[in-house]
Amino acid sequence: MIGETTTAQFRIRRILFVSHKQTNCGVHQFGFDVAQVLQSSQRYLFIYRECDSPEELLEAVKRDAPDAIIYNWHSTTLPWLTGPVVWLTDRPSVALIHEMDSTSASAMSNDTFDFFITPDPTLSTNNPIVFSTGRLIPKHRPRTELPARLTIGSFGFATPGKGFEALVALVNEQFDDCVIRLHLPPSDFFDPSGDHARALATRCRALISKPQIDLVIDHDFFDRNQLIEFLAGNSMNAFLYEQQEGRGISSAVDFALAAERPIALRRVTMFRHLTDVTPSIYVDDLPLSTILKNGFGHLLPLLQHWSPNSVMRDYERAMDRVFEMGARRSGVQRLLSWHRKTQAEREELIKTINAGEAARQAIEAARKASEAAREASEEARKTSEEARQASEEARQASEEARQASEEARQASEAALANIRKKLFPFRHPWKWLAPQLGRLGSLRVGKRKLERKSMNVRNANSSRPGCH
Repeated sequence: MIGETTTAQFRIRRILFVSHKQTNCGVHQFGFDVAQVLQSSQRYLFIYRECDSPEELLEAVKRDAPDAIIYNWHSTTLPWLTGPVVWLTDRPSVALIHEMDSTSASAMSNDTFDFFITPDPTLSTNNPIVFSTGRLIPKHRPRTELPARLTIGSFGFATPGKGFEALVALVNEQFDDCVIRLHLPPSDFFDPSGDHARALATRCRALISKPQIDLVIDHDFFDRNQLIEFLAGNSMNAFLYEQQEGRGISSAVDFALAAERPIALRRVTMFRHLTDVTPSIYVDDLPLSTILKNGFGHLLPLLQHWSPNSVMRDYERAMDRVFEMGARRSGVQRLLSWHRKTQAEREELIKTINAGEAARQAIEAARKASEAAREASEEARKTSEEARQASEEARQASEEARQASEEARQASEAALANIRKKLFPFRHPWKWLAPQLGRLGSLRVGKRKLERKSMNVRNANSSRPGCH
């Protein structure tokens, strides 16, 4: 760091650069690299601090007494950095924003932060509180030599939209003999266990169908120089991101440029700062083999254009404007305004709560009425059910009576049949009666014959003489 001058007339302004503590994070890595570059400034004294709470921030402000504060801000990495916390520092505040495009830049306001800086050289906005800087190409000369066998590499966290599977599929399609090297480290915020990275590796391996296409994957976390050496160990590096609207520029290409190897990209907004490169480095325009053949020479001017010194001057100019414009309201004024706004919102909230309570009571009354109606309906249903059960019982009693009557009828018929059987032993009674009647008829005929015969004898006897 550059110390303060001892003259009474002039003092170098102190700028606190605040980031979070988790290191396996692209936001942290980018902010740390920027802060290291700013240590060389002769215009300002930049002091780098890592904080994980409002208390740590206020302690750093008390200890370092900055004239302004730059926050390496992202909602995921600094969720505790709310408006009131920023205003309590009572210093001009500048947010280093990683996810911003020209549309969102034009809409930015100083509700929470006074100013904004974004590392996007393509930014186009008239918003006076938004400043843009060039990309930061790390100043590290790689020592790793080119591999003897064609090797295509890439790296990144296993977050959605990075296009690793698309890269593996494209290499498998366009080459017959190639090594693919992927560096997929865990992320402190998105993938702390590394499960997503390992699952991605499995999906990538399943896409290879040629025997001479080899896939090498590691899950270590590299520092800046280790990452550049990894990229320098490849014949070329490729990043086939998917289109994601509203995103900032990816820092992956910054490291790939530092490795000084050919680069292949997909034409998406996260690589919008390289659309003017000629010849094209987009796989949308050329096959990988042609991009590799075109080499790195046409990308060399970018190393000078976005050098650490160039980025440092961008930050110095931005801070010149910050101190020139100043915070539009002091932190105390903002807190008072926030308190008044909060009080008004609280009163409005109370009104809303009261209205909500009245509505709740009306709903509760309606619910009770509905419950009473439901209970009455249930009682009616029970009464109806009881009547149905009584009707069913009566039906069952009637059925039982019918069955008893049927059983009595059957018993009567059985008894009658038994009597018939005893009176008439034959199955058909007339077969028994006919002989009996015939025998009776024969007796009657014999009797009549006997009577006629007796009559004839008497008649004969009376006709003889002397018989009178």
